[in-house]
Amino acid sequence: MYATVIVCTWNRARSLARTLSSMTELIAAPSDGWEVLVIDNGSQDDTQEVVRTFERRLPIRIAHEPRLGVAHARNAGVDRARGELLLFTDDDVLVDPAWLRAYVEAAERSDADYFGGHIDAAFEETPPRWLRQNARAFRPMLCAVDLSTRGGPIGPNDQPFGPNMAYRRSALENTRFDPAVGRRGTNHVRGSDVAIIETLRHRGARGLWVPAAKVRHVIPPERATLRYLWRYHAGAGATAVRLGGEDQPATLPRIARSAAATLATRMLGRSDWPVHLGRAAHYIGARREHRRRERHA
Repeated sequence: MYATVIVCTWNRARSLARTLSSMTELIAAPSDGWEVLVIDNGSQDDTQEVVRTFERRLPIRIAHEPRLGVAHARNAGVDRARGELLLFTDDDVLVDPAWLRAYVEAAERSDADYFGGHIDAAFEETPPRWLRQNARAFRPMLCAVDLSTRGGPIGPNDQPFGPNMAYRRSALENTRFDPAVGRRGTNHVRGSDVAIIETLRHRGARGLWVPAAKVRHVIPPERATLRYLWRYHAGAGATAVRLGGEDQPATLPRIARSAAATLATRMLGRSDWPVHLGRAAHYIGARREHRRRERHA
C-alpha cells in the first residue's frame, strides 16, 4: 500500500526541519513505497530551502497552496498525493519511528476508512503549575490524545486530531476539508478535522484508533500561557458556532457566572480556576461569532 505523508506548513521553517528530521528515522517503510508531501501554504521564510535539504534523506516533494488556511492546504495535499493511504501531521510534531508502519499495517488488516493515533504533549520548557494541574482538562488545547489504555473503533464522541490522523484516499474522494473552519494564519478558529470526520460518519464511514501510531506534539512556551488559553478557548467557541453546535449565544449572565467562578476559585486557591477561565473565553468567543454572523446575514 503506497502511503503519502502530508505536512501542511506556514512560516515555521525551523520547526518543519525538526519534524522532517524525525521522519528520517521511520522504520519498515511500506513495500509499495511512500512519500512525504509538504504543502507550503504561502510561507515567507526558508521553508523551500529546508525541504531541499531533505531531498537525499527522504522521498520528499513540495507543493504550494497560496490560499491561506489549513483546510485549503489539506485539500491541496489530497489533490496532489500519490498514496492510497494519506497520513496527516503538522509542522510542530515529532513522529515515532514506527508511526508510518503502524498506520499502513492497520489499513491493510482492517476496512476502516479513517484512523487516529496517540499524541503526547512535548513541552519545550517546563509548563506552568496551573497547566500541569489541569493537563487532562486541557488535552484538546494541547492536541493530546491518550491511547495508552485503549484502541479499537473510534466512537461517536471521539475525535482524532490534526497532528496525527490518516484517511484512505477513497474516503476523501467526494469530501473536502471545510475552509470555513480550521486555522487560517494567526486566527484560532479550528475544527476542519472535526468537520470532515463528522461528514464521513454521516456517510457511514468507520474509524479505528491505532495506539502504535505515536507522535509528540511540541508545545513552545508561548502556547503554555494564560493568554494562549484565552485565545484558544475563544476560538473554540467560535468554531462550535460555525460547526452548528451552539445555536444560541451565551447570555451575559452566563458569561458573568463563569467569570465569577474563575475569580472565586482562584481566590480560594483551587487548582481548577483556569478551567473556568477557559469556559468564560469559550462563551465569549461563541457570542462574538453569533454577533458576527448577524452583522453579515
